[in-house]
Order: sequence, then structure tokens, then C-alpha cells
Amino acid sequence: MRSDILLIIHYAEVEIRAIAKQYVSHCLVECIGPDATTLALGVWVKTMTDEERTMLSNNPALRDEFEGVFRSRGYPEESISGINFLFESQETVDRDFHGNWGFAMR
Repeated sequence: MRSDILLIIHYAEVEIRAIAKQYVSHCLVECIGPDATTLALGVWVKTMTDEERTMLSNNPALRDEFEGVFRSRGYPEESISGINFLFESQETVDRDFHGNWGFAMR
């Protein structure tokens, strides 16, 4: 994997977290991937509550804003549409997956 792609992803995580924190007070952002050939990427936005998760996931402008972060950082344009933005809450993970994010993210 090219180191510049990994650096772009690292900075994008930080910026996306800052954007999400405009809506919710506590959240984490974790990028999973990318796939070595397609640069497919999963971006998990993890909130504390189901209500926060739903609020973020129901905001259609956030996807555009998140994609813009990758675009402004120089992520390959042809790969941006393949980025999958996922939202989940600690509340759901605790309730449905006994607190195990590994199971929740499968």
C-alpha cells in the first residue's frame, strides 16, 4: 500500500471526526481498509447512543461532506464513490453484540 494513501486516510479520519462532532459530542471514526487493488474503504462512525447514530446516518449531506474530505486530501477520485460510510452506536454494540465491536463490524 502506498504510504501517501495511508496518510490521506489518517488525516481523513481526524477531519471526519471533527465534522461528526459538530452534531454529537462524542464519537470515534475508524477506517477499515483499503483494499489493495480497488482502494475500497469502510469508514465507521461510532457514536455513544442509537439516537446519535440515527441522527448522523439520516443526514444525507454528511456523505457528501465526508467524501469531500477524501477529495480535498487527494484520495483517488475513481475510488471515492466506493467508500462505504457506516454508522453504529456503542448502545447497539453493547445490547446486540455483548460489547464486541469485532462482531458488530462483520
